[in-house]
Amino acid sequence: WEAKRAQEHAAAGQAILLVRYLAKTELHMELGAARKEYTPGSPAAASLSPAEISEGLLAERRRLSPSFSSTVDRALSEDSLIRDFLDGRLTWGRIRELLATAPLLPRAAARAAGAGATEDMRA
Repeated sequence: WEAKRAQEHAAAGQAILLVRYLAKTELHMELGAARKEYTPGSPAAASLSPAEISEGLLAERRRLSPSFSSTVDRALSEDSLIRDFLDGRLTWGRIRELLATAPLLPRAAARAAGAGATEDMRA
């Protein structure tokens, strides 16, 4: 399902959505316990059907998704991606840099501000 979704974004020409989707997938791979365990060909993956694995991984991704927001939900410029590509500088590392320096999207900034206010009240 991950590859299919990425291909849908690519086929639709949605470069920014594709980048955000792949960045979320990368974070899921790093932070998701089930995502680490159920890799193709692993013993754990052999014990479940593909549908069961997909369902579990999707649920885990949804659970973790709010924690990805400050890293991925950024106002990335498609123009920056295109310029870097045409200059021969577009790599996944460069995309990470662009994401890290882009401003937060309003909804992600609001979430971050809300989390900070909650933490301030607990202190």
